[in-house]
Amino acid sequence: MSQGNVSGGGVGEVGGRGLPVRLVVVSQNTGLYPRQDGEAEKIAQLTQGEFLVPMVQAAGAATGLWSRLKKV
Repeated sequence: MSQGNVSGGGVGEVGGRGLPVRLVVVSQNTGLYPRQDGEAEKIAQLTQGEFLVPMVQAAGAATGLWSRLKKV
């Protein structure tokens, strides 16, 4: 995914960076998962060019960076 404009600091910061205003799916094969779990079943297939709005980001020790997203 590609990031759009980045918002200012405040709620939702991870590593001192604010949440992006929107994300764009750039891959042709991107899955959407219901929870922050590397073994969760995919609930949707996202298509290239779709826009997503990040609501919350969290860093998991074993799973890396996860975002709660809203499809636009």
